[in-house]
Amino acid sequence: MRRFSGVAAGIFLCLAGCGHDDTYTDAAPGADSARVDATTAPDAVPTGALTVTTHSRCCDDPPGTLVAGIPVFVLGPDGALAAQGTTDATGTVTFQDVVAGSAVTAIYPDNGNSTQLVTVLAVKPDDHLVFGDGYTAGRPGSAGTGNMTITFPAAATATSFQISTECDGTYGYAAGTTSVSLSERAFCDTGVASLALRAYDSTGLFQTALARDVTFASGGSYDVPAWTPTTSLALSRTGVPAAVTEVDFTARAVVANLYTPTNYDYQLPTGGTAMVTIPVSALGDRLYTSSTMYRDGGLGPQESYRGQAVGAATSTWSGELPWVGQMLFNAGAQIATWIQTGDHAYDGAVGFTSWEHYTPGGDAGAGTYTYFDWTILIPPGVTTWTWSAPPAELAPYLPQVADYLYTPAVMLVDLLDTDGYDGLRQTPQWQYDCPGCAIERGELTDASVAFSADGGEGLLLAPPAHRPPWYRGGDRPTLGRRAAPPQP
Repeated sequence: MRRFSGVAAGIFLCLAGCGHDDTYTDAAPGADSARVDATTAPDAVPTGALTVTTHSRCCDDPPGTLVAGIPVFVLGPDGALAAQGTTDATGTVTFQDVVAGSAVTAIYPDNGNSTQLVTVLAVKPDDHLVFGDGYTAGRPGSAGTGNMTITFPAAATATSFQISTECDGTYGYAAGTTSVSLSERAFCDTGVASLALRAYDSTGLFQTALARDVTFASGGSYDVPAWTPTTSLALSRTGVPAAVTEVDFTARAVVANLYTPTNYDYQLPTGGTAMVTIPVSALGDRLYTSSTMYRDGGLGPQESYRGQAVGAATSTWSGELPWVGQMLFNAGAQIATWIQTGDHAYDGAVGFTSWEHYTPGGDAGAGTYTYFDWTILIPPGVTTWTWSAPPAELAPYLPQVADYLYTPAVMLVDLLDTDGYDGLRQTPQWQYDCPGCAIERGELTDASVAFSADGGEGLLLAPPAHRPPWYRGGDRPTLGRRAAPPQP
């Protein structure tokens, strides 16, 4: 995880230190003569081929579906448009003679009023960039709707039960329950689904059961297998910095297509150590655990994630990343920057921002809104980027002065076994922009992130006069995808 020097970066301006070497070397001692003994010409800027592959961004296609027709732009270190292309039927486009230090941007259009952009700064020749979202595919529907009876064994000391389904989330039931009626609804007509059951007593979670791939039959019934006792998982964090005021721990068993409730506990660190013991299910595909450190001073939290085998007894974390404060994103000044303190190593940063653009209507009609989400991969040590004077081909997709900006965010990322920023650039986008999600899916095993503080600002030169009637505040929409706005 090689560190980058602390420099300012620009999407359309060269990263400091990239592109050439201004250091000149003298000849060996005793070799001097009247002739020039070493060239004073700058080293050649590295160039070579660079490949971009575009995958689907959720959710109509199976995860990992290759997507054709995505425009991709390469901007040289000087900010000029160096190349542009479109991904082919294999979701791939390759550019030749790409200069080290360039930036690459792909633009995903979506359903006519929403666009997603992803940018990677400071690329190098021979990079292979992979873009797209990570998600779990829903099961195809085929069974029709109705109700089905689910019966499970009695648990004499249980005070309550929970059942998690693939469609409707988690339901709670009172003590003594042994039979429930679950619905198959039209919006999630899967035909086959799994169920996770949890039993609680006065001490907390103590029994779980798992029914995989239950075939739905309206009016039918299914008997859940016997309860299985939980196991204990000891979670700890060592080397906790003195400034940290609280460490939170979570653990849960992961089952494909199911989101089961998370077990949670926290500790106030003592002597640089925090530790809890949490009951977890002994059933499932894997364990997902996390540890989160909080501190004062207007700095965001740091979170570490891990995927482990079901039945694991311990999980221990140590170390820290730089701490991140508030982020400033200003469309008028065309700049994004954030506060960052500490010199600990990390692989890179991911910036997120969203905005809406209003296009006035004609004489007879109302205007329209277009929504944008932008993800930017940034080298370590860099805390500022700009997009001044963008090429005409990209300018319409970037924040405008009058656009309404949602709260921006930045996240420092450190992935296990990734070779610094060089390795992070080759990592699929869906893994570096949500490492915890990738660990839940079993794609990664260990990662740490540092989040920006709450309350990052998206600044306007003047507030737009065209606020839509459904607008009720400045909450940032979900990163990576925005639903259509509610209608008045």
